[in-house]
Amino acid sequence: MRLLFLMLVFFACNLAHAQSQVASEADTSVTLPRPFAQDAWISKDKADHLVASAFLTGAQYYLWHRELEHSHEQSLSVAIGTTIAIGLGKEIYDHVSRKGTPSVKDMVADVLGIGVAALLLSR
Repeated sequence: MRLLFLMLVFFACNLAHAQSQVASEADTSVTLPRPFAQDAWISKDKADHLVASAFLTGAQYYLWHRELEHSHEQSLSVAIGTTIAIGLGKEIYDHVSRKGTPSVKDMVADVLGIGVAALLLSR
């Protein structure tokens, strides 16, 4: 039930994001990435990071614990570790490719999402 809730929240956020992108595609002006100093703590981007990390953690936990029948502790450890690696990899990609703006605040949002999932999955 918890995993279903996380999935619904994740898909709702993605739908809202897709709708905002369709609306912004009509705008032909060029937007440049915001400087690091202007990276807000409370923003849609941070919510996306939090929800995506919570979803990834929950989905991986489900796979390891229910499908592959590993222990609760091992499943949660793997889910947390790989989600941190995915978030860190995304920020490194943003830095190297210059297609995004790397942000420590994004990583904090990722860790908060992982924490939310871990709390929901704890016994």
